[in-house]
This record gives sequence, C-alpha cells and structure tokens, in this order.
Amino acid sequence: MILSSRPNPLFLAIGVASALLTVFSLVFYWYLIVLIGLGVFGARLGYYRGYIQPKIAKINRSQVVKVVLDENDFFYPIPLQVKEENKPIPSAYYKIDWLFNIFYFLVGKKEWQVRTILPEMQEYEVILAESYYALADVQIAVPADNDLDYQSNFYLAYFIKNIFKKVQPKLNILKEKSAEIKKELDVIVLSPQIYQKKIELYSKLKQENKKLIADGEVVKEIGLDIIRDVSIGTDLEQIAPADLAGIGDKKQKFDRQCKIFLEKYQNLKEKIDGNFQITQKY
Repeated sequence: MILSSRPNPLFLAIGVASALLTVFSLVFYWYLIVLIGLGVFGARLGYYRGYIQPKIAKINRSQVVKVVLDENDFFYPIPLQVKEENKPIPSAYYKIDWLFNIFYFLVGKKEWQVRTILPEMQEYEVILAESYYALADVQIAVPADNDLDYQSNFYLAYFIKNIFKKVQPKLNILKEKSAEIKKELDVIVLSPQIYQKKIELYSKLKQENKKLIADGEVVKEIGLDIIRDVSIGTDLEQIAPADLAGIGDKKQKFDRQCKIFLEKYQNLKEKIDGNFQITQKY
C-alpha cells in the first residue's frame, strides 16, 4: 500500500481549527481573568472612595453617632477614632493558600472599627463605657430635638473628646517621660562633677513634668465632673444640658484650664526637644 505524501485536507482543517480554538480559548481565558480582576478592583475602589472614606470623614466630624440594636433600642455614643484592623482569618483557609489569597483579594484583608465612648448611669454613678463597632453598624446621627439622650451626649461630646483625644494621650506621654527622666537622673548623678549642669537641667525638667501631670489631672477631673453633672442633671430634671444651673461657668473653666494645659505641654515639649537627647520622641 502506497501512502500519499499529500496532507489530508479534512485532518488539516481539523488541526488548524483545533489550534485556533486553543489559542482563542487561552486568550479569552486570560482576557476574562483580567476583566474580572479589573472589575473587582474597580468595585472595591469605588466602594472605598464612594462609601468608606466619606462615612469615616462624617464620623470624625460628628459629635455623636447612632448605633441601632433593634427598631426600639438605640443609643448615641461619642466617636473617638475610626481605625483599620485585620480581619480574623478563617481557620479552614490556613490549609488552602490559594483560596485564602482569592478570598481576601475579593473582600479585603481589613475591616474598619469605630471606637466610641458612651456615658451611662448606673445607680447615679456615671460610667464612660468604651466600645468598638463595625463601621457598617454605625449610623450618622441626625438632630433629635425631643431626645434628651441625644442632647446630653451631643453636649458631652466636647468634653469627652477633649479628655480622651487631647488631655489623656498627653498625660500618658508625660508619665512615660517622667520614668525616662528618672532613669537618666539615676545614671548621671553617679557620673563625674562635669555633669552637674546636666543634673540640674534634668532635675528641673522632672519637676516641671511632675507639675504638668498634676495640672492635666485637674483638667481631666473638671471635665469628668461636668460629665457627671450633665448626666445626672438631665436624668433627674429632664431638661436640656445647657439649661442646667452653673454648667456654663464650669464649661468656661474647663476651656480655660484645658487651653493652658495644652500650651504648657507644647512649651515643655519644645524645651525637651531643644535641650535634651531623649531616645524616644516626646
């Protein structure tokens, strides 16, 4: 039997068609993957820029936010901070790396948490309850003229934000620096006499730091007293916070003392930065 050297047109057509189909499938497959990836990226970017960022900005500007437990149960905490945290990783995904990567590419590895403070009355004692809520569970509050809880917390937000976002963080730093200054003094007092001026400077700094801590604690206590007065007063008298007797004078005192404390803190910070080499930034 003599085999023809000429290719069979039918098989040739099938081969060419198969090759073209394979190339087309590969191209289409990668095109589809890229298209899906771009779609997911665009959706996530649009969601972040169009929803997440504007909502965070509104919360940061808000005096109070609204958290709803059900249609008849809600409250108005004061927002302090919105921060991004890692989501808990499902244990099943540890064994399947590729599934883990795909899942977090689609939904993101982070979630937003809103740190809040809620003044609560417990047997005529005011408790400043700190809680964290998922961003999706927090609503932007709207004025509720007849809701005393809203009015009270809206009024108290000024004092709570000043205490927790300005005064307390600086008190924490001052206390850390107090320990550092003491440590430095313990070392240099054992050094030769040439360090006498340095000892005097650190000793003076220690006293200024100690006094400023005491001043900050006074400011904090004034603010806490106002929070207690307003919380108890609105609960007993059922009137707007601004109408409580003497509250305006207490607010002026808090404003004045808080401003003085923050100015003194800044001056002390500049003095330390300008005269001493302390390892951690003040």
